[in-house]
Amino acid sequence: MISLDCFDTIVWRRVAAPHDVFFTLQSSPVWRAHGIRAYHRTQGEAAARKHIKAVQGKSEPRIEDIYRHMLPSATQSVISECVDAEMAAEKHACFMFQPLLDLVRQAVASGRRVAVFSDTYWSADQLRELMQSLHDDPVLEKLEVFTSCDAGMGKSDGVWPHYLAALGVKTGEVVHLGDNPGADVKGPSDCGVHGVLLLQHDRLTQRHVEDYAQACVQLMPSLRCEEAVPSVFRAMFAQQMDSHWPAEHQLGYRTLGPVFYAFSRFVEDRLEVIEKGAGQVARMGFLMRDGHLPGLAHSVFKGGDGNYCPIHISRFTANAASLYDTSDVARLLASVLGRKSIEPALRQMLFNSDEIRRIERQSDGQVNRIRELVMRKESVATILSRAAQMRDRLLRHVCSRTGLQRGETLVLVDLGYSGTVQNRIRDLLRKEMDVRVQGLYLLALQPGPEDTDRQGMIGLPWAEERLVSALTAHIGIFEMLCTKAEASTIDYTEDGEPVFGDGGVKEAQSSSVEQVQLACLGFIRDMRQSTERWTQHLDMAAMAMQAAGELCRMIYFPTPQEVQFLSSFEFDFNLGTDLMLQAADLESGVHEFRREGFSALNKDFTTWRVNAPMELRYMDMPLVNTLFSATRFGFDVRQSDASMRGIRFPVLIANAQQHSITHVDSFTTIDGFHVLHLPCSASFDMSILWGQVLSAVQVEAIERVPLAQHTAKDVIDASAQVVLDGSDAWTPTVQGLRVEAMLFVPRCSAEFHGSHLLRLVARPLELRSVA
Repeated sequence: MISLDCFDTIVWRRVAAPHDVFFTLQSSPVWRAHGIRAYHRTQGEAAARKHIKAVQGKSEPRIEDIYRHMLPSATQSVISECVDAEMAAEKHACFMFQPLLDLVRQAVASGRRVAVFSDTYWSADQLRELMQSLHDDPVLEKLEVFTSCDAGMGKSDGVWPHYLAALGVKTGEVVHLGDNPGADVKGPSDCGVHGVLLLQHDRLTQRHVEDYAQACVQLMPSLRCEEAVPSVFRAMFAQQMDSHWPAEHQLGYRTLGPVFYAFSRFVEDRLEVIEKGAGQVARMGFLMRDGHLPGLAHSVFKGGDGNYCPIHISRFTANAASLYDTSDVARLLASVLGRKSIEPALRQMLFNSDEIRRIERQSDGQVNRIRELVMRKESVATILSRAAQMRDRLLRHVCSRTGLQRGETLVLVDLGYSGTVQNRIRDLLRKEMDVRVQGLYLLALQPGPEDTDRQGMIGLPWAEERLVSALTAHIGIFEMLCTKAEASTIDYTEDGEPVFGDGGVKEAQSSSVEQVQLACLGFIRDMRQSTERWTQHLDMAAMAMQAAGELCRMIYFPTPQEVQFLSSFEFDFNLGTDLMLQAADLESGVHEFRREGFSALNKDFTTWRVNAPMELRYMDMPLVNTLFSATRFGFDVRQSDASMRGIRFPVLIANAQQHSITHVDSFTTIDGFHVLHLPCSASFDMSILWGQVLSAVQVEAIERVPLAQHTAKDVIDASAQVVLDGSDAWTPTVQGLRVEAMLFVPRCSAEFHGSHLLRLVARPLELRSVA
């Protein structure tokens, strides 16, 4: 005969851990009436186990014993009501795991007996009721059910001889299968019963499931406080995942798959509501390029082959087409023109290359002068004329792709987030075609209280703005996995066909992204083709929360395989320029963080790397946790507050007439490195008297750094301009310091005076004992 464990073997839950069920019970009337919280239930069970062990010598209490221990003054009626409420919660959370149910069917069909033996506080009758409520298969009536609370001892406590006697079988006639190595393998094996371990997931998937749950409780504090952590897709992972899959397949199947299965379901549900509300057909278009994977996913979700309706509207073309008058030009110019964005801003104003060069010559690169030249009457007239032509071409594009007619509704589907393209084109579509625009986004921020024409699967009312901002602050790596391998749209032909700019992602990256997307679609296809009951009644709210948790895990807490796979990606800014940003540079990130700490994250956007969390996760878990918490809950991280372990160094300041001693404090970054800043002065020399404080030091860098906003290339190596005195070079970077040792910094040239500082990055290896 075959013996099976129950929970996490033949019966699985849609939550991340068994105790998550208790958080759903907190909203039940009987728990609210008696002030019961999940904490009380957990503690009550532990106390009941100790009590029954001490009083009766048993190791397993019944569910009724647990509630009696929690509510000593409660009536039997109240205890029964609590038990009924918990049973109802378990029925809602549980489902039968199809492969094990199939095993039971095969065993019964071949004439074998099947028993279920569970370490649980539920009685055999209660457990049988639970299983039969989950599936109406007659085979479940043939199960022989045993529980540890009925026996008074668990599977690890020597119950097996009693169990076998109750079954009327010998040790060699039973195979027991379960998920617990101690209770389901060692326990029976010690009594001569062959125990087999059910591995729910391979090692990488199990790590993913655990990291996902940790990301959930950090992103959504209500989880494991007021609600359970959802784990909707574990059964599909168990049946399909393979640790030998390459990184792109694992990432696409177990992270993007659940996200876009949920999003496809959300889009389908909301589209039906929009059509009913509008009383007419709603035309749906997926905004390129980020809408590529959502479009593929929705098509597969609907049973198609991946064909969908793409609309090529970039921020560049939407901005240009939305210019109707002088105030529109002024508004857009104010938002895009800056000292480092002159050429992109002028291109956004639809000037050609010759006109841009002429404006740059006339203005000498001065932003205010450029603004004056652009806002001249004749310049504005040129801009508005070209904008009107762009608008006509854009409308032809939208209508040809979607079949949109006057007076209809256009539903834009995209990743999100504040709906920039929608904000730009909704007024022009209303003015030109009397078309109403609705946005359906994976993540959505509501820019203003009147912007109710958009909905996000992850957004209000359940996901407040800080949660959405935490996910979108470093969303570039996710966008790269959703996009199509094409350059940004910069115009349209007279027939409405998109015209693409230069650039686009590398061929190798494009091929990798395609593999991720195929794995994502494979998950959706598996879900759609599944006949298991748990896939037919999935809760939209639970799937949305799981999608948020999956995104959070991937962005802030990637696995080593994901870090290795994604760190070489490049990101196209999609602003009508050829600007490409690196996803991450792991080693450069380490060196920069040693020099600047969290200040290294404050980069100019032209040198910014898309996935700072990946670099911090590579360095140290506490660093990425700090970044995540600051982003999620909206507090500042000041480098000066990062550590209290700074060192005070004496510094001798001198010129030809006088000298004095002052003290300068260092601050710590990572890996034990300290940073010391000194002003660059043309008036006096400085000597850091570090031998009075240290007997050994490792020097990482000595640099001149501009005080104004700068990039890495603006930093100057100053190691050749300083003199080490009283020290012994132990290695190329490690110095042994005598007590009189100093780092002599001569006065600088006039070009650096007042505009730069000297940055010393060093790791103290041994502090000198000082009286």
